[in-house]
Amino acid sequence: SAAPAPQASSAPPQASSLKPQVSLDNLKAAVDADPASVAARVAYADALDKAKRAPEAREQLEKAVEMAPEREDVQLKVGTSRFQTKDVAGATEAFKLAMEINPKNPRTYFYLGDLLAMQKDVEGQKKIFQQLLAQNINEKTNVQARQMLRRLEGARPAAQ
Repeated sequence: SAAPAPQASSAPPQASSLKPQVSLDNLKAAVDADPASVAARVAYADALDKAKRAPEAREQLEKAVEMAPEREDVQLKVGTSRFQTKDVAGATEAFKLAMEINPKNPRTYFYLGDLLAMQKDVEGQKKIFQQLLAQNINEKTNVQARQMLRRLEGARPAAQ
């Protein structure tokens, strides 16, 4: 006799309906299987961060950046992670390294600008956006940099 027709409920679940822990476990298994894989660590860190497990995510990113300090994407993720935990010096270091690796990525300048804004360093922000403008990446980025500079021109420097 023929097998019964599959019921709609036996269809594989959509990725969005899978328990997040399943993918976390799979990503952790990938890191455990290949501890030298920067890509696996970054993917695991992203999943940990989405699961609101920031300290564990940061630990994975810090290991990834030790393994691949030349990777801009890893430096940016580490910088963002450090920024979120108010590690200003660490975030600044990571963003500056990312900028050295790829001076044409406008996101890095905006991240550094945010960091300097947090420190109320208007002159530092101006310098960053002038550097971004000097890169002449594209017209949209130039417009954004000019807008930030105009806003900053109206801001008063922090008291020394």
